[in-house]
Amino acid sequence: MRSKSTITVFAAVLAVLGRELVAFVQGLAFWTAVVLPLVYLALLVAGSPTVSDPSAVAELATLNVVSLVLGHGYGDP
Repeated sequence: MRSKSTITVFAAVLAVLGRELVAFVQGLAFWTAVVLPLVYLALLVAGSPTVSDPSAVAELATLNVVSLVLGHGYGDP
């Protein structure tokens, strides 16, 4: 009987940790998607060579899209 109780508590703790991890990743992705356009502007203003490299721009754009997808729903009840 005790082992079922222990397993139930362990499962509940894992469920809470899982929800918290998802909320953390969603929040991080959301704020990354918010801040990345500001990084683009800073790179343009600074005249960074990164802006003239098409693969670097594609990587930043891909990161922004992935962040938008993962961060979607952040703050929903």
